[in-house]
Amino acid sequence: MASATTNEAPSSRSSDQHRLCTLRESLVAEARTIGPMLANHAEFADKELRLADPVIDELTGRRLFRLWQPRRYDGLEIDVSSQIEITAELATHCPSAGWVTALYAACSFFASLYSSEAQDEVFGADPDARVCGVLAPSATVRKVSGGIKVDGIWAYASGSEHATWATLGAPLADGTDGTTLLLIPMGELNIERTWDPTGMRGTASNTLRGEDVFVPEHRVLPFFCANGAIAGRTETEHKDEALFRTPLGGIASACIIGPLLGMAKAALAYTLERVVDRPVAYTFAMD
Repeated sequence: MASATTNEAPSSRSSDQHRLCTLRESLVAEARTIGPMLANHAEFADKELRLADPVIDELTGRRLFRLWQPRRYDGLEIDVSSQIEITAELATHCPSAGWVTALYAACSFFASLYSSEAQDEVFGADPDARVCGVLAPSATVRKVSGGIKVDGIWAYASGSEHATWATLGAPLADGTDGTTLLLIPMGELNIERTWDPTGMRGTASNTLRGEDVFVPEHRVLPFFCANGAIAGRTETEHKDEALFRTPLGGIASACIIGPLLGMAKAALAYTLERVVDRPVAYTFAMD
């Protein structure tokens, strides 16, 4: 497993810690500021099964979709605890907005493990690129010259309605045990609108379908296999990017903690507001 230790001088580490602390405070404040606007559009998200365009524009403009995007591409590249705090704040106002922001961060992280050529296609061409994804290898692949062809059906791709790229699981093309992640433009996939659960409709966690899609070799990432990212092979050629050497098992779990905390906080506040002066059942107690 790649080590997350570096040979940075203490002053360099201190400077980066200061940057992250300042950035966290700023972004949490941004999330809090737009909270009322997110809440005002929550009903739209519930009815239309996607986040409202003004919400997407606001989150994009405030760079909240760039939490785990490399700084090389004008991303924020914040630490894990900051991502949790920011997405928790968003989710207290709109669960779907918090969830989509968290999943875009996670999938940006995965995209940042591909080759530099692939990253240039995604973030170099568009610093506001939004990546959705599904890790399950629900596809069939075959080798072709220069890459692979894939047919697949992937659920559940949170943020699919506004994503520009998708990172999707597939078997290894050589037939051995294990999986890969394929980086595919959303324009080469079809969205099947299959998502409609109460309370989270706005996440647009729909099903993606691809038929005979060509994926060049530089957009194929070994994932769940001996030499893959999940096995700890997460060190990219950019040695100073400690975030992207974080073990994927931890990232895959931590990425959704923020929205869950935010939803729980909002649910508790909602309950407490409505129990004032209500009697305790089967007693004469009033508070």
